[in-house]
Amino acid sequence: MLVCNVSLRPPRRTIAADLAEAIEATDATATGNVVFATLVDDPASVAEIVDAYLGEGMLEVATATDTIDSGLAYGTAIAEAASATDIQDGAVSAVTAITFDPATTTNALLSNGNLTATATGTSGFSGARVAPAAARATGKFYFEFTIVTSSSSSNAVGLLTPAAVYGDFAGTALCLRVVMNGIVSLNGSSLVALGAFANGDIAGIAIDLGANLIWCRKNAGNWNASGTANPATATGGLSFTAASYAPAAAWFANAVNDAYTINVGATAYANAAPSGFGNWT
Repeated sequence: MLVCNVSLRPPRRTIAADLAEAIEATDATATGNVVFATLVDDPASVAEIVDAYLGEGMLEVATATDTIDSGLAYGTAIAEAASATDIQDGAVSAVTAITFDPATTTNALLSNGNLTATATGTSGFSGARVAPAAARATGKFYFEFTIVTSSSSSNAVGLLTPAAVYGDFAGTALCLRVVMNGIVSLNGSSLVALGAFANGDIAGIAIDLGANLIWCRKNAGNWNASGTANPATATGGLSFTAASYAPAAAWFANAVNDAYTINVGATAYANAAPSGFGNWT
């Protein structure tokens, strides 16, 4: 009798050659796949870049100093669109400096950019002034006169109304003056003695045209020769007749070669302007 062994093992089945990985939402597309057939950009720009790996459009950089997300520097300069509020860096408005006015100078030679006036007259009054158009009736201003040379105690610096002539510096309501003998005179009346001026001294004048008050000093001395007068606190000022005024200087007869230099802020003041008082503009 022939006996055969019979195996009870189940029959073998075919195993797939490749295992398919489950696709997850976080998986990226493989390199080389076509991401987009056509990219539509509104507006189009030849400088924009597409990340072909992720299939995402790159954000346009805002300025030439920004970088794109991939870490590569954006090398193309970007022209910023001009707007109504933009200002060109080089378009700075010129500021005209206040100087002696050649058109209204009488018997005097101007130099130093019209900041220095030298008397040339041998009779009557000579003078130089800021242009009458620059006269002011309001505002708080400070300015200085440097006494370059002065041979007459009758010479004066100060302010004139547009209607005044240099002879009015002899003492009228049309002028506010500091005479070289150191007397401050308003409306023809002598009010304060600052002490005589010598060559190289500086007459400082602070004027509040709204309050009709004026302060004068010699060099860095006391305002109006008083230890309590102070333009910054509006104390101790001398009252004058309300009008429009502009800085001016005048020389008496035979003061040839006497000279003054005006400074309304074109250069640093020799002595600090009082608080609240600005340049004559």
